[in-house]
Amino acid sequence: MTAMDELPQLWNIFVGGMSFVGPRAQPEKEHVKVKGVEEDVYIRDVPGYELRQLVRPGLTGITQIFARRDIPHRYKFKYDLIYVRRVAADASRPSLVGGLKMFAYDLALILRSVWITLRGRWEA
Repeated sequence: MTAMDELPQLWNIFVGGMSFVGPRAQPEKEHVKVKGVEEDVYIRDVPGYELRQLVRPGLTGITQIFARRDIPHRYKFKYDLIYVRRVAADASRPSLVGGLKMFAYDLALILRSVWITLRGRWEA
């Protein structure tokens, strides 16, 4: 898989519904096995859901680059919250230097995603 199926998401970025970098939108619920029992886990019940919703969803992010694809939402949220907290910290004390650091951080994530896509390997 080369992740070329993500190209239509560029339209969502250009119309303002998404950003290049941010947490990916997740399905409303996930069927998981917890201690041998299968159950539905709703995304709104995962710790960190509200905080995660404060940031516009993105085409790529820390979770897409560093997490395995098959991990449950609760673990993906841990990766997403790293980015969300960084954005929140930057927004709480806006400055030119902070804005440039966040831009550089986002650019690094975008470039890494492009590299992974060109290599055709998204699995860690």
